[in-house]
Amino acid sequence: MVIGVESVEKMIDDICDFLDIVPEYLEEQIVGIADKAASEEDYSQAFLRLSEEFISENTGESISEVYFCHLTRSIDKPSVLLPLKTLLTTNNSFTHFLREYSVEFEIEKNELVMKYNGNPVPRNRVYDPTSWDNDHVRLAGRLGWLGTKDFCINGFLHTVEPERSTDDYYRYLMNGPELLQDLDAFFHSRMCDEYCKRSKYFYAIVKIPLKNIIFDERNDLNIDEDRTSIYLSLCFEFLLSWYEGTRYYSRLHNEVLRLDDYAEVSVDHYIEL
Repeated sequence: MVIGVESVEKMIDDICDFLDIVPEYLEEQIVGIADKAASEEDYSQAFLRLSEEFISENTGESISEVYFCHLTRSIDKPSVLLPLKTLLTTNNSFTHFLREYSVEFEIEKNELVMKYNGNPVPRNRVYDPTSWDNDHVRLAGRLGWLGTKDFCINGFLHTVEPERSTDDYYRYLMNGPELLQDLDAFFHSRMCDEYCKRSKYFYAIVKIPLKNIIFDERNDLNIDEDRTSIYLSLCFEFLLSWYEGTRYYSRLHNEVLRLDDYAEVSVDHYIEL
């Protein structure tokens, strides 16, 4: 089965079906796990460990597919999500838009090259490792110019009330795609303003094998073979923040996920925000 991620009620019902328990018992257990974890030095690690133990004790089944929720601003609704390197070097609505501002990207010797008015932009104009004055280091990083590749499609665990998320990416992306904001800053342009006028804000929902999910900046989770228990434990973290939010205002936990730097994935459906 695939755990629903578009409403709290659906997620709770699906988890209860999977674990063969009732919603009241699920809430009782999650709150109890949080109380036990509070007495340990590393609360977050303790919460996940205790959650995994509870899940493992209550099911021998595994989850093979999950929903991956990608926040995007797009002029159209592409049927396939592309990693950044492919997105910037193929014909699509985003590269067509960039060409209106004389910005293009090509691949030379397996590296991205940025061009303006047909001429390559020297890398040291974007990032000079010998200078203390580097306002565009994030742009250089996204283009893979700092040694570490960062072309991956990122996403979230669920789509519930993104404006309340503990991650500020939802609010940040309201101003335009991250890369476009960086290009605006470099070229002193107003591409983002025009792009926001033409585009819409979506969650692109992808159904993907759980084994292909990478838990961002959580390497300790990525090496664990029991990915079903890990995934449901992260659902527990979100549900705990939801239960707390029913008693007082609370930010909602939404685990950041990502895919391999070169993975392309088909979109199951879109949710307009």
